Amino acid sequence: MFLIVLLLGPPAGLVTFVGWPLPESIPSLTAITEGARSGVPDEVLINTLAILGWLAWMQLALTVIIEAVAVLRNVSAPALPGLPGVQFGTGRLLVTAALLLGGLTNRSTPTPLAAVPGPTAVEPIALVFEPEPAQSPATTATAHRAASSGATSEKVSQHTYEVQRHDSWWGVAEALFGDGTRWRELRDLNVGRAMNDGYVITGTTEAMNDGWTIWVPAGEGVPLGASEIVPAEDVIVERGDNLWDLSEEHLEASIEREAADAEIASYWQEVISANQPGLGDPNLIHPDQVVHLPGRGEPTSAAETTAPSDDLPPRAGEQDPAILPPTTSNTSTSSTTEPTVPPATTPRAPGPVENPAEEATAGPHEPDQEERVEAHTVGLLGTAGALLAAGLAAAMARRRRRREILLPPGAIAPDPPEQLDELRAEIVRQADLDLVDVLAHATSTVASELATRRSHALLRIIQASDERIDVFLSEPLNPAPVGWRTDASGNAWVLDAEHFPEMVDDAGTPTHPLLVSLGQPDANGQLYIDLEAEGLVNVRGDDDEVAGFVRSMIHELSVSPFAGTATVFLVGDCHGSATNDLDRVHRFGSWDRVADTVLAWAHQTTDVLAAHRWPTPAIGRSDGDRSDDLAPMVVVLDGEPDDERFAALCTAIADAIVPVVVVGVGTEIDAATDVLVADGHLSIPRLGLTCAAQTISAETAEQVVELLDDSERIPEQLELVEETANEPPREQPRVGEPYLDPPFDVLVRVLGEIEVLGAEHPLTPMQTSVFVYLALHSPVASETIQDAIWTMPTENRKKRLANTISEIRPSIGPDQLPPASDGKYRVGPGVKTDLELFESRVTHAAEQPAELAMETLRGALELVSGPVFTYRNSDRTSYVWVDHENWISSTELKVTCTAERLACLYLVAGDHDGAVWAASVGLKAAPTHSRLTEVLMRAHHAAGDRRAIEQVFSSHVNALQKLDIDEVDPALLDTYDDLRGGRRTAAG
Repeated sequence: MFLIVLLLGPPAGLVTFVGWPLPESIPSLTAITEGARSGVPDEVLINTLAILGWLAWMQLALTVIIEAVAVLRNVSAPALPGLPGVQFGTGRLLVTAALLLGGLTNRSTPTPLAAVPGPTAVEPIALVFEPEPAQSPATTATAHRAASSGATSEKVSQHTYEVQRHDSWWGVAEALFGDGTRWRELRDLNVGRAMNDGYVITGTTEAMNDGWTIWVPAGEGVPLGASEIVPAEDVIVERGDNLWDLSEEHLEASIEREAADAEIASYWQEVISANQPGLGDPNLIHPDQVVHLPGRGEPTSAAETTAPSDDLPPRAGEQDPAILPPTTSNTSTSSTTEPTVPPATTPRAPGPVENPAEEATAGPHEPDQEERVEAHTVGLLGTAGALLAAGLAAAMARRRRRREILLPPGAIAPDPPEQLDELRAEIVRQADLDLVDVLAHATSTVASELATRRSHALLRIIQASDERIDVFLSEPLNPAPVGWRTDASGNAWVLDAEHFPEMVDDAGTPTHPLLVSLGQPDANGQLYIDLEAEGLVNVRGDDDEVAGFVRSMIHELSVSPFAGTATVFLVGDCHGSATNDLDRVHRFGSWDRVADTVLAWAHQTTDVLAAHRWPTPAIGRSDGDRSDDLAPMVVVLDGEPDDERFAALCTAIADAIVPVVVVGVGTEIDAATDVLVADGHLSIPRLGLTCAAQTISAETAEQVVELLDDSERIPEQLELVEETANEPPREQPRVGEPYLDPPFDVLVRVLGEIEVLGAEHPLTPMQTSVFVYLALHSPVASETIQDAIWTMPTENRKKRLANTISEIRPSIGPDQLPPASDGKYRVGPGVKTDLELFESRVTHAAEQPAELAMETLRGALELVSGPVFTYRNSDRTSYVWVDHENWISSTELKVTCTAERLACLYLVAGDHDGAVWAASVGLKAAPTHSRLTEVLMRAHHAAGDRRAIEQVFSSHVNALQKLDIDEVDPALLDTYDDLRGGRRTAAG
């Protein structure tokens, strides 16, 4: 009734008492002037107020229409601009009216979705549910089938769940369905229900209150009954089989009924786990292969039963009592229902197994897609993600550059030991520098946005993939930054791939230096946690797996591009996870050695935050230029010291967010966040999070240290760069004549971005890699190419190489890529590489007089277009061989030696511009080269351009700083000081 009065009363009153408020004719200029002199009549004021009243009524009417449609359709109404609170109040009135009138709308019950099989068998997080009045299993199953066929929600068996502190629709949906984006289904299931505090859930309810009791689905598929036994069996794969069909047939034959998709998906994942690691890719099985189909529900001996780990202590601190750690048990109890969780990713459709002989003659395939599948194969770094691999790659590059500064001219550093080749390849495959750049952009954006709002919200978890970045905050915050969107009622900010930045400015200070990897929630993603936001962390579980996780965390902090200002203190053995000789890491035998330092830093940084009114250290790093005052400190210890200083430190960290973190290995620190690592999985009960744990073995950790040490080791005997080409050009011109390149039809470019010029059709990255490798090594055995291109062991490398060569040949021509009649592939005479042309020109110039030599050497440098052997980061798995065979270092040395030689010839001849050009080309290939920088400064000095000297030296320092190198060659510093002082030095 009140709503009807609101809709009809205002227009009736306006029409009755005011009438038409707008003027009936346009007033003349004289009337307007006269009105301005005599003042505004009361009639004008009344009409103006009437117009505002009509506008307000129109806003109300439009809101009523939109909210009514939303209530009838049981969807959320879009937000409208206008008077604040009007739409919200109208929606509440309409819902209340609908309930009072007997329910004009039916409560929405989401149709149970069939679970999609996924390749990752990650145990779900369980919620504590209280079931509705008990029903027999038969009744429950009947109700579930009725719901699936469109029956009303009242026939669906439901459970109830009591909302706990900090719960959200997203969090409960993620724990229940395995997908937080389905939170609206959970809310819709409860629309119209009155909570214990009197609040009625509507289609626009976005927050949950502590103590609510909500309905949750009993399950999405019919659970296996306790009496349904699935016996174990070994089967031999036949042509046309796939794992999904084998799992489905065995399951349904055992339980003697049709299995639901969710049951098949769960059992399919068990089959995959039971056959790993020997199975490999579950989508690729072969005839005569033996597959083990595990049993379910059979009595087993104590040795075969997987029991919960006894060394996982109870939860501590403020953990959510509604969330339990993962369990390996498959048996449900009366008080705990483990929901069927759809996997996060969808596998390729299982295809029949074909005859290998027929596959060899099959049509074209896309090698790059297969290569991406291989990239997910677990290697030496385990499930290590982009952050650790990128940090290791950067650390090796940094140490190599330092070594190059110390090497004599023309010396080539040797390759690392062969036993480290697999680790080097793993680092190249995993080092997704593009994703690391996007992570840096995302964390910086979040910190900047929180700083602008002066919010106390914390970035706690990031889930990153090449499709999207999800940032989970400690509290809801709306709206999201520009280019982002909110999810889970503002608890999560999402940056989709279409909004990823093309270029990331890496000049800023990382705002979240203690962002470390947790593991993989699926095959295409990585989870990260900000240790600074947690402050106190307990890591417990299986001793070996805990050591592997802590070891991974320590290594990541030592090399992470985000943690440049971090300091890590290791106290004790930490379950054998401690490692020596790592940057940023310091080891101590006891807590007493570091107690005073750490406690003092906690108090000092607390004072800095308070003085600047920065809510969090991340905001301080984003908002100010005093990032060193907030440098993070991490203490990793293997026991809880019985010491007042430790208690005071824990209290200081618990009371405020400070840049000091305590990670206890096997400890039970009060108020700390528990990280549980066991059975290959990592879970954080407080956050409701589970994933495959990121760990590295002790052997791999030792290899990492060895690889880093080798990157800066200067051997006693050095190899010098070759002065002659491997194969001189045919019909060598006489020394006194200008040099001419041999004829060619196809040019392979490596002195810059890798590409193939002259092909009939563009080649894919994998095809380009194969052909470039072949052109550089021709002739080369098939097995050698396979080992170089496909570094991970696979059974079909030979077939993939044959298919790739067959796809390249139509574009290149059969004359330039003949068949491998003797088991070796080779390119034809019409294929040349720009490196081959470069070496030929340099070789010929050595025998020419100075004038012709300068022309020939200039032609060689004109082939250089940028940093040598450059490829896109997304194609890195195709070019592992470039790093393995040290092509970049050896080719850079040839280019820089040639550039230095030509620049000196130009200086002697008095051609200052020529010297500047030659040195600049060399620095384009190797920006940190000290001797070329010196030659370039001398060239500018000879030309009288002192400002250019400053710019060259500044560019050199900036290039070093991008690699985190602070040392400048002392000889270069002396030259710089001399040239700045105005003393002209010898040009040669």
